Amino acid sequence: MDVMPQPQPTQQPMVGQPQQQQQIMIPMPPICVMPINGGPNSEPADASAGRDVKNVAEPPPTSCALVFRVLKDPRKLGARAVCSLVLAYLIGMLIIFILIAGRMAANPFPAVKSDTCNSSAACKANAVMCCDYDTTLVSEREEVWLDVLPHTRIHGWWMPACADAAGNRGRSTPQTLLYNHGSCCNLAVNYRIARYRFLTKELGLNVFVYDYPGYGKSTGVASEASILASARAAQAWVLEKAFPESQSTAELLVLGRSMGSGVAVALSQEAVPPFKGLVLQSAFTTYRDAFLFGAQMPILGWVGAATWPYFDSVRRIALVESLSLSLSLCLSLARAHARTRARALSPFLSL
Repeated sequence: MDVMPQPQPTQQPMVGQPQQQQQIMIPMPPICVMPINGGPNSEPADASAGRDVKNVAEPPPTSCALVFRVLKDPRKLGARAVCSLVLAYLIGMLIIFILIAGRMAANPFPAVKSDTCNSSAACKANAVMCCDYDTTLVSEREEVWLDVLPHTRIHGWWMPACADAAGNRGRSTPQTLLYNHGSCCNLAVNYRIARYRFLTKELGLNVFVYDYPGYGKSTGVASEASILASARAAQAWVLEKAFPESQSTAELLVLGRSMGSGVAVALSQEAVPPFKGLVLQSAFTTYRDAFLFGAQMPILGWVGAATWPYFDSVRRIALVESLSLSLSLCLSLARAHARTRARALSPFLSL
């Protein structure tokens, strides 16, 4: 005999007791993963109509994500290698471009050869930038040639002092000056010739000036090492020429202008005994600092400065044991310059 199941009596909530609501937990898919419509995991539209969850569409993958996805796939090893080679090539080309652009941004040695000086754009723009190897402003001069390094021969001028110069009054023997010019052009540029005339005729100095390797008629390639080697050779020659008996650096005056100031400071560090006087014009701490502050190029300026010669004057001058600057020479320069500014040579001397 079959027993019919008895219906269970339903429990009625007691009066005053709140009725408990039944909570249904619905599993939620990840927000960023959307099932494809019509797939096995898809739901009817009305199934999720009552939910308060908003489906957020996944954004399309970026190019970087696609690249990383390819690189992580071991089955695409060839594509990964090609991408790495292309990336390395592009980075290398960028570095080479920055180095070349920084080097070309400013030439540390803007030399002008003797045969191209008067045809240069600077000469056509301003006559003071032209060269005159046959000048008559400094009539008494001697051509000097010095062999410095292999394939490097420098050219210089020895210009004796004028006997009737105002600076020689009261002196039995004229003083001698080694002139280290700046980085531009060569020794025969017009504005420098005006300075030689000022030094020899107004101050009564023997002057020896020379061109760095690659400048004017000098051969070789300019660099910090070759320029310093040329300066040492020029110093040795002028000591033997002016002071054949003593050949002492204590009797020599040295002048350095602009880049030549770094050369003069380097010579003064090595001079034993110290020079009689050291004159620095338009000097700098280091040659790289001079370029970096003058270039005003945040990126190419740094690259260019890293490739420039150093000429660490601030360190070298601190190593000079004793350095004396002739006050009488400075006063003579000031007096003669004041007289000369009123003459036709003043535009040249102001450069």
